[in-house]
Amino acid sequence: MRISASKLRITDLGRRQATGNPAPARRRLITAALSICLLLLLACSGLSTPDGWSGGTLVGGVLYIGTEEGQLVALDKRTGEKLWLFDLLGEERDRAIYGSPALSGDTLYVSGYDGLLYVFDVGKSNDPLAWNDPVLRDSQEVKDLLETEPKHIVSGPVVADEDCSDMSERNVPCQIVMVGSDDGNVYTFEVTFDDEFDASIRELRRFPTGDKVWSTPAVANGVAYFGSLDHKVYAVRVDDGTLQWEFETDGGVVASPLVIDGRVYVGSFDRTFYAIDAVSGDEVWRFTGANNWYWGAAVAGGDAILAPSLDGILYALEPSTGSLRWIVPTAERIVGAPALVSEMVAVASDDGRVLVASLEDGDVKGFCTIEKKIRTPLTSEDGVVYLGARDNTIRALSVSRSGDLDEKWAYMAKDANRVGGSAC
Repeated sequence: MRISASKLRITDLGRRQATGNPAPARRRLITAALSICLLLLLACSGLSTPDGWSGGTLVGGVLYIGTEEGQLVALDKRTGEKLWLFDLLGEERDRAIYGSPALSGDTLYVSGYDGLLYVFDVGKSNDPLAWNDPVLRDSQEVKDLLETEPKHIVSGPVVADEDCSDMSERNVPCQIVMVGSDDGNVYTFEVTFDDEFDASIRELRRFPTGDKVWSTPAVANGVAYFGSLDHKVYAVRVDDGTLQWEFETDGGVVASPLVIDGRVYVGSFDRTFYAIDAVSGDEVWRFTGANNWYWGAAVAGGDAILAPSLDGILYALEPSTGSLRWIVPTAERIVGAPALVSEMVAVASDDGRVLVASLEDGDVKGFCTIEKKIRTPLTSEDGVVYLGARDNTIRALSVSRSGDLDEKWAYMAKDANRVGGSAC
């Protein structure tokens, strides 16, 4: 069994286009302070090494997730056994994964903070028993024409079209992939495959914004929705890159939008959560009850929109009006997205706890104390929640029907620092 990967460095070919009007002095001061806070939260300043907080992607019996050390690991979801490990190829100081991997068919896409988009052929081996060590073959690197420094990628990739063969110039199997970059662009790539499943990546176009794009695009009905640190939410057609609309907030937007039932739900660094009409871009409602930024993506569950905030509260909002239904408070900020588990929701925070609450009223049913910051988006399947903790471990927590949690397994990555047995 062979696993192949191709890579593409995403860099800026020239000056990005400026958007909007010059900001007043007050906004410039706020933006400067915001940038400092973001650097501290991401741990990506020139004095430190980024450690990433990738979410996991599940398929078959395999969990694909990034480690703190900038590795992509495939784990048996039942036992936590390592199936294979792939080190990112960029400069060591830039090796980290923040966005969750995206899987389409036999192809796995991973975006690295090192400025590379990785394409893996995972073949038919989503059965853990079929895995062999991965082999990197026929990799290619497309460099910037100006040979500038690589631009970092915090945004996760999204497969915007799983079969674009009818549009491909080569008339071969292909997929359309989009990802945001620190150079302010959202890139659209065509990935084609030959009979040996070697990947060939070609940039189709880029959409410029006024600042870094850390938001992972969400695609619905041929339109990609994403935010930018330029304080805007964008709706861009996938097929030709034309702007459908832009919606301005009073803060940066890094969360991946939730698109459901004709609306776009997303929070901003202005401490406001918005519902936007997906077609017109008009505001439907706004919720202003939070006391801090929105970073993680919202999810829909229990006839509510569940919005996590850095103020340490998970807000359950009425989809039609934005009115508050209930809250789940934690002791620290919530960075990652929550996950649905049966008729409950699991949420984790920087206090190192995972809480499980009822979707009906937010009543906490159970919790698990890991004692390390948890910033990864939560992933769940079949009553098990998967996450990465800041002690360089990846864990699986089983959730009972009553909401009690029990640690199923813990994968210890290199230099992991864990004391004692089960955390629950």
